[in-house]
Amino acid sequence: MSGPALKPPAGVTVLFDEPLAGWTSFGIGGPAEILCLPTDEDQLRQVLDWARQAGRPVTVLGGGSNVLISDRGVPGLVIILRQGFDRISHQPLGPEEVLIRAGAGFSSGRLVSLAGEHGWLDLAFLAGVPGSIGGAAVVNAGAAEGWMSDVVQGLRVLNGQGRSRRLDRAELDYTYRCLRLDPDKIVVEVELKSRLAEPGTVSQMIGRWLKRRRVRQPGGAGSAGCFFKNPPRDSAGRLIEAVGLKGRRCGAAMISDVHANFIVNLGRARAADVMVLAERARTEVWIRFGIELEPEVRFLGRGREKWPWL
Repeated sequence: MSGPALKPPAGVTVLFDEPLAGWTSFGIGGPAEILCLPTDEDQLRQVLDWARQAGRPVTVLGGGSNVLISDRGVPGLVIILRQGFDRISHQPLGPEEVLIRAGAGFSSGRLVSLAGEHGWLDLAFLAGVPGSIGGAAVVNAGAAEGWMSDVVQGLRVLNGQGRSRRLDRAELDYTYRCLRLDPDKIVVEVELKSRLAEPGTVSQMIGRWLKRRRVRQPGGAGSAGCFFKNPPRDSAGRLIEAVGLKGRRCGAAMISDVHANFIVNLGRARAADVMVLAERARTEVWIRFGIELEPEVRFLGRGREKWPWL
């Protein structure tokens, strides 16, 4: 990208050939050709206009907790919404409910802390869920205790031309671990509704769920969370363990010996190592049980076409 017309937008932090491993919970990933860090919606519009003029693809990366980045990196522009997109406000909806508006870059962990402080009962399920609220809304993050689709009341999005629009809950097509959203729409703000309860009660609930997840899920090593979606009436972790792959390694990647639906980075794992293990798990589970595991983790970057099942 060169020439006066393609000069980076003034005031926007732009990094070239920036390694993405440090921007993800997996700790894996090659460089972004161009990494952009807008701090408000006006800068985001400028970045989108810049990409459009240059004819370059745009990839939006949230908290980086549900993705596997190619070892060969990501072409075009990678946009990360964090500073400036991490604001939050809330207002009562009568004596028993509250409406929360959180920027897409607001972290799930910070929201859970506020839920404990203010008694936002219906947001306690996010305890232990990593990443940003924007990303959580897009992937319908959740667990047995609740899902984002249960609490999202609306989203404010920008399209590829930088136009802002609010999408009401009735317009959002949520399914298991998925929000069907037009590819050119970027979530910039999430509206959430919650019942109110005693803060102490909510804090205790959050503490119990955090403790349980620390015991059941691997800690200390990088991961992208659960790698596969649970098939109907079954558990991906149970199936992978049943075919004897718990603890299986490839390079510095390993199918967790704590929870078999986690693939962890033991140090300097490559995306290619993770993909070998993921494909092995899919193949073995299909041969043994006739069940096709569907990835929950998104694969981004060069070589994506080799993995159509992602």
